[in-house]
Amino acid sequence: MSSKVFDRKALPVKQWDDPSILVKLRWSGVNFYEFVLPNGKTIVMDPYFDDPNDAHNEYKYTPTDLPAGEWVNGADVILLTHG
Repeated sequence: MSSKVFDRKALPVKQWDDPSILVKLRWSGVNFYEFVLPNGKTIVMDPYFDDPNDAHNEYKYTPTDLPAGEWVNGADVILLTHG
């Protein structure tokens, strides 16, 4: 049995609103994920909100300068995997 390692830079890049994408996934750091299903329902897993007064936030991986809690467009289901 063999495995193959893919070069991420060589893979095609699609835009978030590309209609050919069936399931969309965004990662905002640590364990905060947003899944958008083909039916338009959104699942958010382990959301957290950035502290706007915190100059250094090691958990901020959002694709914009917005705090994590502001770039997610709401959720139909919220999953909390730890307390």
